[in-house]
Amino acid sequence: MSKVVNERYSNEEFLNSLLHEMVHWVLHTTGKPFRDDTKEFVEECIRVGASFSKTKTAQRAFKNYSKSLNK
Repeated sequence: MSKVVNERYSNEEFLNSLLHEMVHWVLHTTGKPFRDDTKEFVEECIRVGASFSKTKTAQRAFKNYSKSLNK
């Protein structure tokens, strides 16, 4: 996390970012895939209500995951 970026965030945005990063940490420390584009990461973010990165890769992973639920 970047101090410079975090200073621009509201308290709510900062806490959302922190929760997102904690999802990475939990998955990494338990030996599970932890990148933004993995199914496991998307599932855990949804489970705990964490925000998703705005990168194309992360948004595509979320979209693909959502599509897989509707099949």
